[in-house]
Amino acid sequence: MPAFFPTYRFFDQYIQLHTTHQPTLQLFDAMYRHFQCDAPTETPITVYQIQAEPELCLITATKTYTVKHNSLLPAIAHGVILRQTLAKIRSHILCHAAVLSYNNQGYIIVADSGCGKTTLSLALVKQGFKLLSDEMVAISLATGELTPYPRCLWVRTGTQSVFQQNQWEYPPHQIVSKSQNRQAIQLTDDLLGKNCPPTYLIVLQTPPTQQERLCRVTLLELPEHLLAELEEANCIVAITYKESSILPVLHVHEAHLQRIYDICDQHETLILNVEQQSVSKRQYQQLPILQKTTKLTGLMELLRAFLGGHRSAVLELENDYSHPIHLLAPLTRHLMQIDCYQLQVGQLAQMVKLIHDLPKLPETNSSPFATN
Repeated sequence: MPAFFPTYRFFDQYIQLHTTHQPTLQLFDAMYRHFQCDAPTETPITVYQIQAEPELCLITATKTYTVKHNSLLPAIAHGVILRQTLAKIRSHILCHAAVLSYNNQGYIIVADSGCGKTTLSLALVKQGFKLLSDEMVAISLATGELTPYPRCLWVRTGTQSVFQQNQWEYPPHQIVSKSQNRQAIQLTDDLLGKNCPPTYLIVLQTPPTQQERLCRVTLLELPEHLLAELEEANCIVAITYKESSILPVLHVHEAHLQRIYDICDQHETLILNVEQQSVSKRQYQQLPILQKTTKLTGLMELLRAFLGGHRSAVLELENDYSHPIHLLAPLTRHLMQIDCYQLQVGQLAQMVKLIHDLPKLPETNSSPFATN
């Protein structure tokens, strides 16, 4: 065992990795370099043991996860640790969204995976915005401010093609990891944002199509009781396996994705990955459409992207309720002054201009309009 165990801080939670497994250490260092900190002396630390021998496994306080292939250990360890850590956080409401700042105004961009959050975030950074996260909005329950979550960006290969259409390059960055379809990059420190008040919430949407998008949801396991409930809910189109027939992959329609999340959470089954078809390059040739929407619509879209699951410690603060809908009241309090918009994906430069010009719009403007 090494003399030094890396410690990471996720808001009000500290975790420490006890391991010599280099691929896992390298993954956490690449993704969470900005989260690394000194071990606190008076604050509890959650310790995770990751063993490569005598058998591959992740040991938590309540369970041991045995892994059959060395190549799977980093991803499984990351998935379990992140899920458990996010569920324990009590200081912030966490949702899947991108967050940027400009002139100390916070911009939340909420959208499903594959709808272009990261692509748009990189384009906004290129035009002077600061990035708090392309993955998570963290709303402080103490101050109502947006708190940075400076994880590295996992950029799809298609994003580079969209940038090339505009003859753009990525903002200054370092490549920290690569996979077949994605590249993990870390922006330079001067491009990262700080705490700021929430000012705008943008729901990023793709135009409706005749054929609904299929999603692939990779699970750590698929026990019979979980499969039975998924089949009863009529959520699954097909089931395949990858990594030598070990990991089950559910093929589901996008409309059923939230139901899949809820059922897996109730059965305490870990979702390792969700792959959704990304925005086509043709869509980035269309005119984007921006429309003012109600605050309730915007907040409900944000709640739909809630992270932490039904066992989130934040939900316990709301009188032991177990559904994210009960966070609507605290969200409304903290986002009282926010303006909400819907933005249909289109030409990247025009989307950046629309968002940049939001402070110039009349507050009462509620009609849809396209760029010229």
